[in-house]
Amino acid sequence: MTTIEERKSRTLAIWSETTWEEVAAYIGPNAAKFRPTWEKQRNFAFAKSGGKIAWSFCWPAFLLSFAWFFYRKQWLIGAILIIVPIVLSYFTSAGGSVGVGLVLACMAKSAYLQDAMAKIAKVREKLAPGDSLMTALAAAGGVSRPAGIIAGIVLVLCACTAIAALLNTH
Repeated sequence: MTTIEERKSRTLAIWSETTWEEVAAYIGPNAAKFRPTWEKQRNFAFAKSGGKIAWSFCWPAFLLSFAWFFYRKQWLIGAILIIVPIVLSYFTSAGGSVGVGLVLACMAKSAYLQDAMAKIAKVREKLAPGDSLMTALAAAGGVSRPAGIIAGIVLVLCACTAIAALLNTH
């Protein structure tokens, strides 16, 4: 088990040894849109208060919800965003809300970048001598268009089901 200080030290090491070019190679398409959030998050990592989230609104995450997370290969977050509203709908009248969507959209880039930094560190650790780090990062990161499309279809089906349910109750 690691202590909080060891975890902070490891996080600082990851942020200090990773360049923006490496992060951009990992992110893939639209990497430039993540740079301001990366810079804020990096400053938080070096600040004594560390562990803060760099709030930055992400329209695709707001409009596409879990589909954006699947597109960005954030499998766990995407799955949670599908399952939690379904479970909540059994206990409450609302499975999700605009407020939850706004918070997710404001945290999406920061959460993605924190996960990316951890994965970049793992790629760096597993890199064989002579292999290109940038090539390995591009292969490990990037996006999954098929996952984004499938999740988008699921999102549309969920929206159609919700609209149909609303129309049938009124």
